[in-house]
Amino acid sequence: MGPERKHPWLKKAVGVATLTGIAAAVAAGTAEKRWVVGEDSVDGDPLGLPKGKREILTLSNSAKVLMTIFEGRGPTVLMSHGWTETQGVWAPVVRKLVDKGQGVVIYDHQGHGGSTIGRNKLDVDQLARDMEEIIATLKDQEVVLVGHSMGGMTAQTFMVNQSQASERVVGLLLVATASSAAVGSDFFYRAAASLVGSKFLESALENDSFAAWFTRLSVGRQAHMTHLLAVRDMFLSCDAKARSELAQNLSYLDITDELSKIEVPTIVMVGSRDTLTPPRCAKEIASHIPGAQLQILPDLGHMLPFEAPDRVFENIISLCSTVPQIA
Repeated sequence: MGPERKHPWLKKAVGVATLTGIAAAVAAGTAEKRWVVGEDSVDGDPLGLPKGKREILTLSNSAKVLMTIFEGRGPTVLMSHGWTETQGVWAPVVRKLVDKGQGVVIYDHQGHGGSTIGRNKLDVDQLARDMEEIIATLKDQEVVLVGHSMGGMTAQTFMVNQSQASERVVGLLLVATASSAAVGSDFFYRAAASLVGSKFLESALENDSFAAWFTRLSVGRQAHMTHLLAVRDMFLSCDAKARSELAQNLSYLDITDELSKIEVPTIVMVGSRDTLTPPRCAKEIASHIPGAQLQILPDLGHMLPFEAPDRVFENIISLCSTVPQIA
């Protein structure tokens, strides 16, 4: 039974949201001209990845995870994307890393992009176990771990679990993320879970103007249409069950008090206008990880891989440079 049938109020709510969005699209249509011509930090290509080696990894829970491997020098940069995103969110950063000859591995979480859903419940704990299996495939390589939003929550959970695989992590970059439920009550997350799994919303998002309105809060002061539509495209590429189940289970996240277990060099980034994982979340993380560096980027929002790819790239290289290179 779909979410809109389990919750009759949802159909009305989505209908109202859709009508509101259509009305907003009138204003968005005007703003769209500004978004299209605004300065674009990714040169109009937010999801375009360079050619890499694509592999399917079957996890112990039967999920099939799509990975893309870019050979290069170590340490290997393992990049974990956010909720309703795909590995493509890292494209603007990966292009820079590959050009520099850095080894990189990106992958789609279960139910996202090209990955299927396994037999276990989908939550951050499961995604952290997935990450452990992925790192195990990298043989004995040292790893710099990078996570955006839910991917950052996954990385933190993986690190505090202190598995043998986590001992290979030599640096951690947390991008626009949180260590506990970032916004709203449990009811908010349940309602959001129903909404994001709705077929009504999927249909509405096919309209570019509505999609731009719907995704506008994901970026900061300056919006660009290519960024907003890329957020929409990633959202629609995700399995509705994964969108819904993870949205609700994110409300149970609370690992803040365990972050002192993380002892690797850590950088925490956040946009000052991030409304999804606000700066207070980054400050909380940085205050609990020993020696963590906090960076608050003025006027930027949640989609830092699109809004500030140069800064993300520079932080990754900084973390990689702390590891001695073997000739």
